Amino acid sequence: MFLHYLARVLEVLFFVGLVGSLVVAVLAFVGDLHVFFEDDKVEDSGRSVSAPGIMDAEPHTSRS
Repeated sequence: MFLHYLARVLEVLFFVGLVGSLVVAVLAFVGDLHVFFEDDKVEDSGRSVSAPGIMDAEPHTSRS
């Protein structure tokens, strides 16, 4: 009888964790969409936002 209740408790904990993970994944997806569309708005406002490329990097000099 004890094992039956233990199995039920573990089952409930599993599904609670599964729902919690789903909530975190949805919130992360919504946050990424917000950042994605916010970047578009920044470019429309006149400020240029670009990631530095390999050609933009400063030349490396040794400190010896």
